Amino acid sequence: MRDVAVFHPGTQHSWQTAHALQQLDRLTWYATSIYYQSGRFPYLLENLPGAIGTRIGGALRRFAHPALDPALVRTSGLIEWLERIASAAGQRELALRLDFWGNHRFGRSLRGAVREPGLRALWGYNGSSASLFESRQAADRHRILDRTTGDWRAYNAAMDRVAADYPEWFLPVERRVGQRQIDRDQREYAAADTILCGCEFAAQTVREHGGAGAAGKVRVLDYCFDETNFAALPPPRPPDRAAPVRFLFLGLAIPRKGIHHALEAIA
Repeated sequence: MRDVAVFHPGTQHSWQTAHALQQLDRLTWYATSIYYQSGRFPYLLENLPGAIGTRIGGALRRFAHPALDPALVRTSGLIEWLERIASAAGQRELALRLDFWGNHRFGRSLRGAVREPGLRALWGYNGSSASLFESRQAADRHRILDRTTGDWRAYNAAMDRVAADYPEWFLPVERRVGQRQIDRDQREYAAADTILCGCEFAAQTVREHGGAGAAGKVRVLDYCFDETNFAALPPPRPPDRAAPVRFLFLGLAIPRKGIHHALEAIA
């Protein structure tokens, strides 16, 4: 029975969730903004000659998910492309504005699709689910909010403490999450029937800051190993004790990910 729809304007782990539901024959459709489709514009740009075509192809194929049935994938929205272009150009404030506006429009664009018969549940992600979850079309569907971070109020409190000791590490747009985003998160909590968090720590921040109405909806669903991307990796080689130590930092190089502590430790 195909009765669950998954939607995310970007990626996160949404395509893995969609693939898992597809394997269970539960996926009605997966909606996103950017999805690699060979032979269609702008993915045709990978056929440009020389290094530029190779570079473009490498970037576009990051959005290829061959395990998903393309017949179940729907794409819509130009704003995600504009946001990524703005971010690549260093226009961080513009990228944030496009992200907020685009996420709202993305959810609205799916309101017609949720009327499909047999659809019982909607699986959306934080920051892009409010406009669909609050719609009358979604009122009789089970609305699952996949919360990929802790509550931003907990983040702001933590970053206030870090900024007191490491103020030079913060760009203005990364200093705090604004009240507009927090208000939208609260609307998502209220509209959701179930709130999923990837770990107990994140779940506890939602319980503490989301209020009693949100706390009772929270469930922990641990993130899994992505066998599509990592199953074929060779076993690690023994390190060369005579060579310099090499460090791999997993995450964005920002204070939220602790890069300042990593560099202090190396120093």
